[in-house]
Amino acid sequence: PERNTTILTGEPATLSGVNYYKFKYKGVASYELGDNCYAVLHAFKDGAEYVSSVDEYSLKTYAYNRLQKSTDAEFKTLLVDLLNYCSQSQVYFGYRTGELVNADLTDAQRALASATYAELISDEDKEVLEDATVTYYGKTVVFGSNIEVKVYVKLNNFTGNRDDLVMRFEYTDMYDSYTFEDSDFVYRSDYGAYSAKLIDIPMYDARTPIRITVLENDVPVSDTITYSIETYAKNRLEKSGDEVFKELLRMTMKYADSANLYFEHHH
Repeated sequence: PERNTTILTGEPATLSGVNYYKFKYKGVASYELGDNCYAVLHAFKDGAEYVSSVDEYSLKTYAYNRLQKSTDAEFKTLLVDLLNYCSQSQVYFGYRTGELVNADLTDAQRALASATYAELISDEDKEVLEDATVTYYGKTVVFGSNIEVKVYVKLNNFTGNRDDLVMRFEYTDMYDSYTFEDSDFVYRSDYGAYSAKLIDIPMYDARTPIRITVLENDVPVSDTITYSIETYAKNRLEKSGDEVFKELLRMTMKYADSANLYFEHHH
């Protein structure tokens, strides 16, 4: 696979009383779990540049190392569910399918996987706004480099400035309440609709209801709808004829449930 280069700036961090710099890279897609990451540190002092040796690592390596060393049963189930989810993602996207990241699991490790996931329940709901000028056209979940909730709206009755619109996403999980806004509405001529999206949803929030509203200068101009990744998975498992994709959804929800259980107990 092609090697991509990203330059990261370190952030000060303290671990066990020792000062470090940490570098955080978030661009690994689910189907890329087995791809190697090559890290080189560049530092400058007194006008001279210092370069470290190359460190090679992958999230797959991390997962297998922790499976061998951890004694936390919930964490080990989470790791196996992660490897199964990422392997099915490789199959779905046709990415390095001859090197599935779960291929090296032992029979004992495979047995740690979640047998199933909890029943899927739809969160779909709507709070009607009288005289709304922005109407919903559709909503979906996009699997790619991350998992996105994408919502399409029509502006046929909207007479204001589109640059004043934002789509607000609000949800509350075990940690906090969050509000995200997307003002980058993208037009789809085949739909005659504009899309905005919520990206980087933690997997443990797959069942968390998300409230969605379009606002003009902080004033609602649409209904408020409720949606979730769980709702999407339920709908597609009932209606899709793509068995490979349906298996990806099943693996997604197993991983989501084990992630939720693990983080709930380690909150």
